[in-house]
Amino acid sequence: MDYATIFVDLPQFGNLGDFSEVSVGKKRETKHGRLHNERKHPLMTQYLHRTTMNISDFPAELLIAILIHTDALDVVRCRLVCSYFKGIIDSSSVLKYHIALYLASYVDGPVNNRLSTAERLRKLENHQASWRELRWQQKDSYTIQSRASTYELYGGVYAQGLTAQSGGNLHITRGMELIEFPSLLRNEDQARTWKIEDMGVDVKDFGMDPEKNLLVLMESPGRRSFADRNPPAKIHLRTMRTTEPIPHPLAKQPILSYRLQEYCPTHYFWVQIVGDRLAVLFLPMDQEHGAMAEMAIWDWQTGQLEGKLVFGSSVRVSSFSFISYDTFMVPTAIEGRPLGTIRLYRVTRSQDVVTPKLLAQYLLPEPSNRVLQSSLTCRADPAPWAPASRNPLYKPSPEEEEALLNDPRKPRPPPPFSPAPTSRIVVLSLHILVFNRRAGQLRDYTIFMKSEMLLHEWEKHLPEISMELDEDGNPTTETVDVPWDSWGPENTRWTEEKTSEEWVCYVYGQRYCRVYRTESGDSGLQLMNFNEIPFKKEFPEMNDSRTEIAKPYVRHTQQFMIVADGDDDEWPGDDSDEWTDEDDDGDADETIPPEGELGIYVVTKPTTIKSVGFAQPVESRLPFQITRIEGPDVKELQRVLIDDERIIGVRVSTL
Repeated sequence: MDYATIFVDLPQFGNLGDFSEVSVGKKRETKHGRLHNERKHPLMTQYLHRTTMNISDFPAELLIAILIHTDALDVVRCRLVCSYFKGIIDSSSVLKYHIALYLASYVDGPVNNRLSTAERLRKLENHQASWRELRWQQKDSYTIQSRASTYELYGGVYAQGLTAQSGGNLHITRGMELIEFPSLLRNEDQARTWKIEDMGVDVKDFGMDPEKNLLVLMESPGRRSFADRNPPAKIHLRTMRTTEPIPHPLAKQPILSYRLQEYCPTHYFWVQIVGDRLAVLFLPMDQEHGAMAEMAIWDWQTGQLEGKLVFGSSVRVSSFSFISYDTFMVPTAIEGRPLGTIRLYRVTRSQDVVTPKLLAQYLLPEPSNRVLQSSLTCRADPAPWAPASRNPLYKPSPEEEEALLNDPRKPRPPPPFSPAPTSRIVVLSLHILVFNRRAGQLRDYTIFMKSEMLLHEWEKHLPEISMELDEDGNPTTETVDVPWDSWGPENTRWTEEKTSEEWVCYVYGQRYCRVYRTESGDSGLQLMNFNEIPFKKEFPEMNDSRTEIAKPYVRHTQQFMIVADGDDDEWPGDDSDEWTDEDDDGDADETIPPEGELGIYVVTKPTTIKSVGFAQPVESRLPFQITRIEGPDVKELQRVLIDDERIIGVRVSTL
């Protein structure tokens, strides 16, 4: 740390200038070449040497006030300077909480939260230790007596559709059952449950935001008629904490309509809410036969359609994820590019409906000539933060607050802390069909990457194109094609596994959770955490044994996975490579730590995947921590859902 002369206000000197020099290290020259101590008030010259203080005389309160406005990493380094700094930092719950938030990649909650800093620190440390060790603090069981294909988990609330017969269709959602789980962070130890018996429409899918008391119901386009050959799809904006279908009070148009370019009676949807923005991806069931996917973005408060994006018939999409309030990514499969691309778009606020601007395309590794087709989907939770002016919060009226005083649907207070909005991972699911002499084989890969990385890589490539800015301050550039070797190996981690296609709430913040099968046929639980701050190599002091605040928890570091898959053909691109297939399963043997090997590991060495689907080995180096547990609590789980406070194990019974 660079020390310099500091001038502080000392009121006890009254009219003698009100300033005194405090020497805390070497003096630094100003831009005019003069030392700070040459700039003295004429009335304080005779008192200057009398008021010079030693660093040990520096008021602890003032030192804490200065350090709290510095980076947490600098506070950790200050702690190693001397015993005086160490004592002050160790005795300050404010500074310890500042460091703990940084290590966890979290941000502090609202200032009106009733918890003291010491209580927040205790909760955060316990919260992180429980996640690290997969140690439960509370265990509950819930039974839902319904069968439906629609569900959502967000903001600590699980909602599942209730089926009812509608026009002879038994799979249409008409009602909804909701469970708001206990929250130890909010000191709420009881669950809340309620039902919406009939929502008044046939719901194909839905989204929700408990913080805004917002429920978004997707209704498919109606049947064609002679009067209307292309009826619109309808989006209903409702409150979610009511037992009756009440329009949301903040929505000027509680029913939004959207007319697709081409009529398609069967759609499924992808919905995301970011502040006052509502984005819906309309996905026709027959994209393979030329039907086009479309995306629409509204200001759900005003009802204004802000953006519209129609994907061509040669582009297949199935998901998207907002990276920031005004940028989103769309994984695509494109004719002529067997592995597809990841597209980055920006949407701007305008009075007119505009097409989101394509900023960049991120290329995947070069495929081999055996790849016939592929699909690529993404998932990231929670949604990024919106600016305060664009983040409407639902506030009940005094009458509603009185009515909900003892009601289980009463909104809960915000948590004392939460994951930083820029600290999220995106989980990509890649499925490729590879042809060999036996038959076509489907290969599944899961790819992890940091969400903010896409913006950073785009900005890094801007000088190659243009640095001119438009009237809004945005770069005016053509689309940037970012090659895999430039962005992929350092910023991703690949595994050869398949994510759940039905229970997709497997990621939250920087954590990813899944169930695996043990040799005995039971289930085990695996958690991957991509917060690499505690074990970054460039910050060795973070793992210094003298720093109890950042005490390392690494039990083992090793090369986690080298995967090769294929058949008895040689892998294209490496004639010298020889595979072994001792288990005679048609795939090359894998050197993977057995899933029965329990504990906590930190993986910093690269993963290398050699596959007949790729022209070259695919290497990825994004560091992560992995925790595995087995036992009676998890052995019967079939799927898991995750948010910031809980893991929800799913066990489906067929009656």
